[in-house]
Amino acid sequence: MSIRDSILTILDAKGVAYRHIVHDVTLTSMESAAVRGTSMESGVKSIILRGKKTGCNYQFNLPSHRKLDMKAVAAIVKEKCDFESEAVILEKYGLLSGAVPPFGNLLGIPNYVDEAVLLSDTSAFNCGLRTESLIMDRGDLISMIEAEISRFSA
Repeated sequence: MSIRDSILTILDAKGVAYRHIVHDVTLTSMESAAVRGTSMESGVKSIILRGKKTGCNYQFNLPSHRKLDMKAVAAIVKEKCDFESEAVILEKYGLLSGAVPPFGNLLGIPNYVDEAVLLSDTSAFNCGLRTESLIMDRGDLISMIEAEISRFSA
């Protein structure tokens, strides 16, 4: 089952309300917000990093208009990190960059959410494909993704 199908199955099983949008391919957060009709602040971009010492993957989720603070990330995971390569993300998780959903728990990797995500009532994100997005209540998203909330964006 694809990550997209897993997410939809879990949300439906839990009775979580969401809006599912099928759209043209989007490659940037700005394009995604435009096709969804949402603000950049409500968009959630999900980034997979690799620990320089351990090689472990970590997922960091932040509002799409913000930037990742790599010093804060290192303090959280206790090692410096690099962005995981697109080839490895595709091979390990079957995902293209720009399509990674905030469900690191379903990918089996530690999952972190920036506290700025909590400032928006809704969350919008690609759900495993560059052509499909979900929009849902921010509280429902947070409860579904089993993530640690911290501060790591600027």
